[in-house]
Amino acid sequence: MLPGVVAAGLFAFLLSWGNFPLSLFTTGVDSTLPEWLYAKMVSGYSPLVPTLGMLSVFASLAILFAAFLVLILAKSFKQARRTE
Repeated sequence: MLPGVVAAGLFAFLLSWGNFPLSLFTTGVDSTLPEWLYAKMVSGYSPLVPTLGMLSVFASLAILFAAFLVLILAKSFKQARRTE
């Protein structure tokens, strides 16, 4: 069940970035990170834009790596319990 939960979380994260045009035209008072980045790129470019982009990529990779480690540790723990 854990791989399905991890995959669903990663899929939801990717969909949040993929639905940018829909979010841009239907937003209310609050804005999402992709909308904020777009506004900064259009109105006044700052070095914060690529910094947040890289932080987002690195955070995604770190979450993916952590999920992979958890799956490997769970599998090895499961195998260790079987041999006892």
